[in-house]
Amino acid sequence: MSRTFSLQDPGEGIHEAEVAEVLVAEGDSVEEDDSVMVVTTDKADSELPSPFAGTVETVHVSVGDIVEVGDPLVTFDGDEDGEEPAGRDVEDEGESDEGEEDQETDGEEEEDPQAEAGEDEADRRSTSGEPSAAPVPASPSTRRLARELDIDISAVDGSGPGGRVLADDVRKAAEGGRPDAEGAEKKDEKRKKKKEKKEKRAKEAEEPEEEQPQEQPTEPRRREEPGGAQPLRGWRRATARRVAESWQTIPHVTHMDRADITGLETFRAERAPDLTMTAFVVKAAIGALSEHPRFNATFRDDELEVRPDCHVGVAVDTERGLVVPVLADADRRSLREIGDELEQLGERARSGSLERDDVSGGTFTVTNVGPLGGTAFTPIIVPPQVAILGLARAAPTPVVTDDGEIVVRTMLPICLAFDHRINDGADAARFVSTIVALLEDPDELLMRS
Repeated sequence: MSRTFSLQDPGEGIHEAEVAEVLVAEGDSVEEDDSVMVVTTDKADSELPSPFAGTVETVHVSVGDIVEVGDPLVTFDGDEDGEEPAGRDVEDEGESDEGEEDQETDGEEEEDPQAEAGEDEADRRSTSGEPSAAPVPASPSTRRLARELDIDISAVDGSGPGGRVLADDVRKAAEGGRPDAEGAEKKDEKRKKKKEKKEKRAKEAEEPEEEQPQEQPTEPRRREEPGGAQPLRGWRRATARRVAESWQTIPHVTHMDRADITGLETFRAERAPDLTMTAFVVKAAIGALSEHPRFNATFRDDELEVRPDCHVGVAVDTERGLVVPVLADADRRSLREIGDELEQLGERARSGSLERDDVSGGTFTVTNVGPLGGTAFTPIIVPPQVAILGLARAAPTPVVTDDGEIVVRTMLPICLAFDHRINDGADAARFVSTIVALLEDPDELLMRS
């Protein structure tokens, strides 16, 4: 019985993805939850786990293809070793893919140790009335860990939100032993064969074809000049689509101001030299969001949702382009915790090891181009958020005091881009003034930590 795995809705208004890597080929044997391909959105590269176990019958996509939600990705030809496909309806139980008699099929299943090992799980899924075709909620790294430890992730009780299986859950399951030893041995053998098959294909792809010797050029070789029309692909294409959508659909207005951070820089140099200025600004922004909650909001389908939780995205410059990991529950963290988490997220962003959860769910964004230079800029809002805070380069600047004296102070340019459908210019001015006041008063800022 053939089953097709299609692209599921990744959420947050994302309706399409680009195929970055295909991990299976026709004829490969796949276990449930094995990763079959990697897709790219403007959020992250994501491994897609198979909801089915079986043999790959057809791969419908190639690297570089753009697929929309609902498009077919891979078709499986039933389950290998006579196992029942995941998600089969109750009335289909006992039927073989080859049209054999029900009685004969039942007999074969009784003689199959692997089918017996999965019988309880299959019964549980069928009687629960839940569609077992849906993958177990877990990140790609957790799935890899489960495969490495020979743990059936579908049998692990998740302790995360919504029953999500975490890495610690898998480790605890591994420490508890593996009762299905014989089934684990079979899975090991299948994985070994699958790995050998992939290595063989990769080796063949690297070897030059001897029967096609390189032809000698009949004309002098022309120097290849840079330029020419090149299609946007991968991360760049996803980012281009997202920012264009934001600019076309959101009426952006940018409010600019400056903060005197002379005292804050002195404090940072003396007491917290390992913390970046971004960490202090994020902390100040959190304080301002608590006083002006309409900037900590999302806007979809003409409905505004002012968020009680605060998840701050922080833009990171990487080799592949701009990445915005999200500092979850930022309003519950101390200044030190914010600084440490930003450092870890930045390292993972630059190494390409962020997962979808790391870049999803933001309610407000901060972007800092100051280390690269600039006196001001107009940042683009990340939909469905309604505002983004930009920082330019802090620099010694002549300032006229209230007494008419000219002094040199370290001034930080601040640029707030906001959705004019949700907030007005006066709202933005008050919001930025709150941030400026907190940055200019380190004691007050620290009290909020």
